[in-house]
Amino acid sequence: MRDSIQLGVVVLGMTLMGGSLTSCSKLIKAKGGSSSASTSSGGTTGGTTGGTTGGSGSATPTPEPALAKSLLVGGYGAGYSYLKSAEEYDPGARTFTTVAAMSVTRVDHAAVILNDGKVLVSGGIGGTGPSTLSSAEVYDPGTRTFSATTGPMNHMRSGHTMTLLQDGQVLVTAGAFSNQVTNTAELYDSGTGSFTWVGNLSVGRKNHSATLLSDGKVLIAGGADRFDTALSSAEIYDPVAQSFSVVPNPLVNARHSLFAHLLPNGKVLLFGGRGSGGMMGTAELYDPTTEIFTATGSMTTNRDKSNGSRSMLLNNGEVFVMGGGAAERYSQLTGLFTPTSQSPAIIGVGFTIAKLPDGKILVAGGRNAGGLIRAAEVYDPDAGTFSRTTGDLNGDREGGVSP
Repeated sequence: MRDSIQLGVVVLGMTLMGGSLTSCSKLIKAKGGSSSASTSSGGTTGGTTGGTTGGSGSATPTPEPALAKSLLVGGYGAGYSYLKSAEEYDPGARTFTTVAAMSVTRVDHAAVILNDGKVLVSGGIGGTGPSTLSSAEVYDPGTRTFSATTGPMNHMRSGHTMTLLQDGQVLVTAGAFSNQVTNTAELYDSGTGSFTWVGNLSVGRKNHSATLLSDGKVLIAGGADRFDTALSSAEIYDPVAQSFSVVPNPLVNARHSLFAHLLPNGKVLLFGGRGSGGMMGTAELYDPTTEIFTATGSMTTNRDKSNGSRSMLLNNGEVFVMGGGAAERYSQLTGLFTPTSQSPAIIGVGFTIAKLPDGKILVAGGRNAGGLIRAAEVYDPDAGTFSRTTGDLNGDREGGVSP
């Protein structure tokens, strides 16, 4: 389920393919979509972001696009029922408010913040049946409502990725449908509200990562085939040529349901996920200059997105990952993961994480041995501490993605 976003954010459904980035160039306010800070970043579904480039590891990362109030939508409720309900988190009041629901239930869908501050939500599994969806809708933070896009995606898909490109269009790649995987891709134009075909990947894949690179291209890595076999292949999408090309060198380890984030030095950190031996803790770096993947320090705990763990790029350029009752951070300066100084107060899986406007991390909902969790907490990267929010979620909710 895989890779990308932060700052004040949106959180959706069961899993957004975690590794992509959104390339909004501003901090987005909840109402009106105006910007208050200029940045240069990247983002997806599923959640990672861009940063400044440079050969050394000391470059300052750029903040990711964000909503002033985080949005949590879809996922699983009591009895593993599919949800279409949505809530916003107000970081000032530290409370949650129920907003208008989506048009259909969704899990394993994707979401991304658009340049105008609205949120595109697509695909997943839900609706009548339930079945794999081709529908998409846009959330407007100003009215707190969802509206259908002009047309649906050209292909039904779940476990796919959405990546906001530098020109404001959204790249949608691959995914699963009816026990199959697709290699198709399409572009969403927020101006027309419609999707158009943009070619095919070399292979079909699901639960992969899609990461916006510093040059505007997109790295698509790993994932699984229709038999859930992890893939080691990767490819690059070129938005100028509107074409895909295979990366000549494979990943160090085949993996799906992985985490991926663009680091401030321009390299991509890919870690965790699931391979032939099960859940993984290993990590690797992709260098866009050499097109080579090399091993880096492993996590202290094995984690993958399908098992409910989540990750986020911090404002200082480190990568935060949480799951299995613990959390840790990766530093590009040391090439190592280090456990956080304080453990999470709420132990569970399938929670949603989102970066708030001040760079802190919201952790909400999920499930533990006692059942579904409505509690939420906030991680402060500077202090290294977790603290409970004033209010809990208004309803049961397991899973989520942060565009």
